[in-house]
Amino acid sequence: LIADQLAQAAPDAFVCVVCGGAGYVVERIRQQRPAARILVIEPDAGLAAVMLGRWAWADDIRAGRVTLLFGPAYEGAS
Repeated sequence: LIADQLAQAAPDAFVCVVCGGAGYVVERIRQQRPAARILVIEPDAGLAAVMLGRWAWADDIRAGRVTLLFGPAYEGAS
């Protein structure tokens, strides 16, 4: 299902991932649409730590291609 949606998406699409878990979906989006902007909303701070420990997204975060909002406070959200 995700692969079908990504195939139809513009190369620079905006994608929102709710409950990003361990980050596998986000990584798949990054691989198939490297120019996409991705917003990840993860309510579980423990899973957020797993996600950040598993993937090398620092460059994408600095470049604004990946934005992470983690609960329960969702700091940085406005």
